[in-house]
Amino acid sequence: MSIVFNDKELERILNNDKEKTSLQVAIISDTKKLVYYQGRYRQDAMLQKKDRSNLEESSIISLKELEKQYYIKSVHTSNDFEVLAFISKKEVYKQSMQSLFFFLFSSAILDGILLFGLRKTFKRYVIQVEDILKGTNQVSTGNMEVRIKENTKQGELKDISHSINQMLDSINRNIEDIYNLEIKQKDANMRALQSQIDPHFLYNTLEYIRMYAVSEGADELSNVVYVFGSLLRNSITHEKVVTIRHELEFCEKYAYLYQMRYRDRIAYGFQIDKELGDISIPKFSIQPLVENFFMHGIDHTRKNNTISVKVAKQDQHTCIIIKDNGTGVAKEKIENINKLLKTPSSENKLESSIGIHNVNARLRSFFGETYSMTLKTNQLGGLTIEILF
Repeated sequence: MSIVFNDKELERILNNDKEKTSLQVAIISDTKKLVYYQGRYRQDAMLQKKDRSNLEESSIISLKELEKQYYIKSVHTSNDFEVLAFISKKEVYKQSMQSLFFFLFSSAILDGILLFGLRKTFKRYVIQVEDILKGTNQVSTGNMEVRIKENTKQGELKDISHSINQMLDSINRNIEDIYNLEIKQKDANMRALQSQIDPHFLYNTLEYIRMYAVSEGADELSNVVYVFGSLLRNSITHEKVVTIRHELEFCEKYAYLYQMRYRDRIAYGFQIDKELGDISIPKFSIQPLVENFFMHGIDHTRKNNTISVKVAKQDQHTCIIIKDNGTGVAKEKIENINKLLKTPSSENKLESSIGIHNVNARLRSFFGETYSMTLKTNQLGGLTIEILF
């Protein structure tokens, strides 16, 4: 039996498949003779020598000897021919080492690139952190003017820098406020020191005048002296919080003294719901507002100057309404004052209304967000002040 095949076409196909390998192919007949061989290494000493010796010795191949140096794959055809494909173990080892070397070399380069990138990233991060620490260390030494550069920071470090700068701004504002308050307190203490007179001396003197007036039958003068003594005693006591009832009694005595001074020109009235009398408020919360009327609102050409104070319940709030028929306040000025009263930081903006501002600041601090003060012109042409808390 004979088999005919195109060895050139077979070599072309095999050459394409083994372009990058050391694949070698042999075809052995059913009689165990080598009928075809093709390999990349024609001069493979061991194999070629073996092939030639086999051809010389009836061309019989011993696979056991080939398996010592080659990896062999055998396939049988239908006519009992055997196709052998084998690769040199040395070549496989060589290619494996080349692949391993290429893998290790590529990994080393990639690791180097990653390490370089991480080093640059962490170096930039460390520089930013060191800048923040430098700023905070300066703050710890008392330098409150230092600020951390935000434009050189990234991500969370930029947010941290911004927060630290905001905190320093807030601290500086608080320091300035405290400093100004201390100056004002020192000025107030100095003024109090300059005008200080022994209270007992004043009480004893006033009591002597009152008793002398009684002995002379001047009951009205005696009453005026008594009321004035009560006002003086109330003014110099150290209590900071009183009831609304107590505050109104003080205001009524104050109005009485003015009425005695300007007879037949001033009328006043004070009204309070009984259940509201025991509510606590800061001392001198209403008196400065009543005093404003007597200082700036009275028209001395008239005989019907009137002021009233009413304390009543309004929904769930307590409402204090101070109403007069005085000379009034310009509409633009009222709008400006109302605007500033709603701004807690407008301390130095109410220079022409110091009494109103002081009352507003103290009541806002005492009652918190539920508190409000509003000024408006009433139908009598005077001023109405409404306090709600």
